[in-house]
Amino acid sequence: MPIATRLPSTATGNSGHCSGSNTGCTAIPAPPRELSAWCCSSRASGSSPRRGALVPKLRWPAARLMRVGAPIALAGYGILTFASSLWLMAAAFLVTSVGLAVAGLAAAASLGVGPEHQGSIAGLINATTGLTFILGPLLSTALYEVEPVVPVIAAAVAAALAFGLSLRKVTPRTPQSVA
Repeated sequence: MPIATRLPSTATGNSGHCSGSNTGCTAIPAPPRELSAWCCSSRASGSSPRRGALVPKLRWPAARLMRVGAPIALAGYGILTFASSLWLMAAAFLVTSVGLAVAGLAAAASLGVGPEHQGSIAGLINATTGLTFILGPLLSTALYEVEPVVPVIAAAVAAALAFGLSLRKVTPRTPQSVA
């Protein structure tokens, strides 16, 4: 069942049914505030342990974090694509928030430059992360208008692309003096 087809009456505030079109349901699956609260809580509960405990404890290299993290995110988006309840949606957001790939990306970028460029690369990674908080909702809203599940599929494609890119062998380049 796609993400926006049927939800229990406690999640939607109605009978759980929605009017559909020839491609399926186009109704918002739950009241936006309730859904947002659950999803944000799920993501926060997944990302906080990752940042504070999981990544340091694993002591994996950056490439392994990306190679393991991207499929985990892909699995979360797969669950979200077919979620039929608010609880399953919250669980899917929890899975996607593990974020090992994001931690791996930041580490790989830092390891790919010399000491004199650490500040620049840290700023670039943080700016990119901030940009996703701006462009992500805008793009997702436009994709949602096509079909409610399209933003989730787009995120899954991005996770699959990240996994594919993480398989490439990258050798750090040492900066050469221009003088």
